[in-house]
Amino acid sequence: MYSLSTCWNSARHTDGREMLREIRSMGFEYAELSHGIRISLLPGVLEAVDAGEIKISTLHNFCPLPIGVNHAAPNLFKFTSPDGRERENAYRHTLKTIETAERVGAKLVVLHMGAVEMKDYTDKLVDMLGEGMKPDHPKFQKLINEVIEKRESKKERYIELAHEMLRAIEEQAARRGIMLGIENREALEEIPFESDFGLFFREFNSPTVRYWHDCGHAQIKENLGFINHAMHLEGLHDR
Repeated sequence: MYSLSTCWNSARHTDGREMLREIRSMGFEYAELSHGIRISLLPGVLEAVDAGEIKISTLHNFCPLPIGVNHAAPNLFKFTSPDGRERENAYRHTLKTIETAERVGAKLVVLHMGAVEMKDYTDKLVDMLGEGMKPDHPKFQKLINEVIEKRESKKERYIELAHEMLRAIEEQAARRGIMLGIENREALEEIPFESDFGLFFREFNSPTVRYWHDCGHAQIKENLGFINHAMHLEGLHDR
């Protein structure tokens, strides 16, 4: 199955049906409803699906976007936020995404699990590579060691919050027959960390919780020296 994500065209459409018709006109039988689906696009999306014009493969949380949010915002509410109100919003809008997935006949919702609160090292390291610095340069390695030390020292509480949220969401998704795809992320502070995926899937070993591979994100992690892209994917191929 090949499916084209609406992240390609949702920003320039005001009618959800026309948005999906554009994708269908390119030969795609399936589309993913990505995290830029404004609530105003949803009626047209439902019309297109109900008319059999296109099928929906997957949704990316949060979809549709909360009322008043008009731009892609997958990290708008974090599962790992210390703020209980933000976590409640994350839970509520994730359930709305799952309900929408069920309504349009999709099988899986892609999730971001949250992040350890720390400064952004990823952009700095990527910029250093872009400027020609080699990964084995002492300055680069010093920054790598710093980010590893900081995120490892702080991760426990954030992982607890993320897992608590996922357990609640998993129960609701399983009732509706919707799988949850845990996406590998490009930012070094986002969880699960690349070294923690094995442990994560031993804890969440139900058929509801699956792995969702983003090739670009994995390649960034390889370029930074954190993973071997092919080996990482092979190690999770059964998830």
